[in-house]
Amino acid sequence: DLTPKDFPSDNSKKLFATLKKYKAFFKLAGDKITFDERKVFEAIKAGTKFDFIAYDADKVKTLDGKEYEVALREELLSCDNRRVGLSRYDENIFADPNRGHWDLWDLPEATERGINLSEPLYARNPAADINAAGIVAIDFGTKSTVVVYENERGEMIPLQVGAGDYSKGIRAQNYENPTIIEFRHIDNFLNAYTARAGRPKTSIEDVTVSHMAQENLSSVVDSSLYASFFENLKQWCGNLQYKTTIRDHDGTEKDLPPFLDIAKDEFNPLEYYAYYLGSYINHMLNPNHIFLKYILSFPVTYERNIRERMIKAFRAGVLKSLPTALLANEEAMKDFQLVEGTSEPAAYAITALDGFGFLNGEDTDGIYYAVFDFGGGTTDFDFGVLKLAEDDDADFYDYVLTHFGAHGDRTLGGENLLRLLAFQIFRANSDKLLKARPDNPEVKIPFTWAADKIDFAGSEALIRSSQEANLNMHNLMEALRPIWEVPDSDDAKKILASGTITLTLFDDTGKDIPEFNLSIGAQIPVADEVKPLPNVQAKPTPAFEVSDKKYDKIVNAAWRGDPSAIYKLGDWASRGHKESRQELEEMSTKGLNKAKEILAELNAEQKASEPAPKVEAKQSEPLVDVEGILRGRISRGIDSFFLSMRDAFDKVSGGRDNGIASLSDVTEIKIFLAGNSTKSALVNELFAEYTDTQAGKARELLGFGKEQKMPRFVLYPPLGTDAADKFQEENGVAVNRKNIERPTGKTGVAFGLLRCREGSAIRVVDITPEGKDKKQVPFQFYIGRARMGKFTIVIDKATKLGKWYKFIGAKLGVADLLYTDDSRALTRNAPASIAKRLTLRFEADAEASVYVKPVESNKICYAVTKDIPADNVEGTLITLE
Repeated sequence: DLTPKDFPSDNSKKLFATLKKYKAFFKLAGDKITFDERKVFEAIKAGTKFDFIAYDADKVKTLDGKEYEVALREELLSCDNRRVGLSRYDENIFADPNRGHWDLWDLPEATERGINLSEPLYARNPAADINAAGIVAIDFGTKSTVVVYENERGEMIPLQVGAGDYSKGIRAQNYENPTIIEFRHIDNFLNAYTARAGRPKTSIEDVTVSHMAQENLSSVVDSSLYASFFENLKQWCGNLQYKTTIRDHDGTEKDLPPFLDIAKDEFNPLEYYAYYLGSYINHMLNPNHIFLKYILSFPVTYERNIRERMIKAFRAGVLKSLPTALLANEEAMKDFQLVEGTSEPAAYAITALDGFGFLNGEDTDGIYYAVFDFGGGTTDFDFGVLKLAEDDDADFYDYVLTHFGAHGDRTLGGENLLRLLAFQIFRANSDKLLKARPDNPEVKIPFTWAADKIDFAGSEALIRSSQEANLNMHNLMEALRPIWEVPDSDDAKKILASGTITLTLFDDTGKDIPEFNLSIGAQIPVADEVKPLPNVQAKPTPAFEVSDKKYDKIVNAAWRGDPSAIYKLGDWASRGHKESRQELEEMSTKGLNKAKEILAELNAEQKASEPAPKVEAKQSEPLVDVEGILRGRISRGIDSFFLSMRDAFDKVSGGRDNGIASLSDVTEIKIFLAGNSTKSALVNELFAEYTDTQAGKARELLGFGKEQKMPRFVLYPPLGTDAADKFQEENGVAVNRKNIERPTGKTGVAFGLLRCREGSAIRVVDITPEGKDKKQVPFQFYIGRARMGKFTIVIDKATKLGKWYKFIGAKLGVADLLYTDDSRALTRNAPASIAKRLTLRFEADAEASVYVKPVESNKICYAVTKDIPADNVEGTLITLE
């Protein structure tokens, strides 16, 4: 018996059964037993059926030599178009001696069934296309993924990894690859995927990703197809409890356990997504387009074991995209590496510091910065200081970037804001959803929770995790997208003015209900016909301009004597409304003062004449306060940002040997806004309100008294926006507004990963509490108790792992333990409701106490003892979800 020891026993039985059944079709080739291809082929032509080959003998077409050559050429030219949707290769790939096709390089030697080609086809050794100096940075995002590579001259260029078909030229959207995958025919895909070590013959008819999958999702009219799409790849990786089921168009189902529970060879969507990403990166459309060095980014809140597992999945997927001949080249593959880069917000900080002109080589005591990276699913914070390299560092680096206090808001993201809006609108329309079909009162329209679960009376009747509920949530989020992303668009204004959203929803039986109306209430007052007030004459056009269009319209309307506009402007004046620091100055010195003059004049005129007619509005309070919801959730995130800043400086500065100044000694902090969500005017407006050095809320959150000196905050818009371009130009930084390849608020992370990679001119130092290894994610929660309805901290976030803390006496035998990652806990005045509750039960002992020990970023142990336990005491383990 020469069967390998690790050969599965079931397969061994099948092998010997096949040898016995088809003995005549095997032959000995050297030291191997193989099929006699000629005999098998002739038998198939004669109608013999083989149970290990799926085919219909009646439909088998035998090609002659010329037909086979044509078919072979088409197969090779269309291989990557059919495989992953890339552009079809041109005919010259076969004729040009400097090109050639990778898949011909390790083509098997001709057999007895070989044919003579009418003209030679050039093969290409894939090792010759390795971009030896090329380094690829991958920013794997919640909504989209960005890829940038650095060439041998140090130039950084974003790679088009979006639409696949690049025949239409460069398009900005191709630089952002939607993080979504669609499974149409799972079995077909897996059969092809597992059949080859590299460049398997998969088909876009079986699995699609990126823009193609996104477009397919947007056109879904059958709720049963929704389960074939997986658009929560990053959330699945980061959430230790996330489980779901994927069902393809054939009804094949794959149950997905939490990401960390996926075994090596199990169904793994992240690996498949990485395979497609790698296929978009490594192709024959351009010379030298095989890359062997990769850097991957991670959010600051992802635990070490999650990062390592994600790297393994990405590594397997990217390797699968490489030619088999290259994978077999052991010498070349020694250079392959896929490693973790610096954190996403720290990477963006490097790009922003460069983009706004601060990497200029000037001697400096340090540039302090803070990053507010507002992405699709989460918001990350990072704080740090950039200094010129000194002493030994100066021999190797130009700069040293020291960052600390990495933190974030796990559920504040653009997509989660849309989900929150959708949830609140569904909730406000509960009665209508419960009576979706008057002829059948049992039928309802279900929906899902927001990212932060908000309980409400009657939720058990409508909240589901079904495909219909998820599709309804998706459809409403898409309908609401203009309100968040393009609030000045006609679509957004129409929704807000009408107070109604019309869309297709699905009931819990899977049937669609087209043109279903959801009410939100008119958000913009629509006045009755307004007659001019007596004695108010039209005024000339003002000699000043206001930068914001809506102010400009109101001011000009006020000058023309429009009473409702005067009232509106006067109201803003009385409340000291401000859009930003610059606009505040303009409005206060010109617009607002003039508005007050107009109001005073108007009042005097009114006293001398008849009373002005009252302006009536056609609306009452809206059912759903759209702006209020957005403003409230974003404000909560900004609260956390400044509280985290205070905590970060408190933990690492002041007398410690790390060169970090105390917050009170820092003159200025540059706040870099990153992520597509920071393009929102609302985000900029709120930050302007917080950072006013006199009246801004940041003063209180940072713990400074009214007269205390505090840092000045300078807000920097996301790169690539008009506001950022203007800021750069005003400060002498050259800007090419037409260059769509330049860093943006979204792509800047990938650029930053390259700027601070190993061997670069920037050293990144990560300061963590208690001197922990930077690769160990700090403890991620505040542990506390409820006292007088408030959350009282017992164990601080980012505290030392492995240390026991006294929690409460053991006299009662029961205790409630609260935990949260919400930075509002630092205020000492936050309600206990910001935290989740665990009830600990143990044997009552009046002389003992309950001790708690953080052991991992999301795990604690507790023990009941009379004295503080020894470090090696394990206790009862609890995972904090």
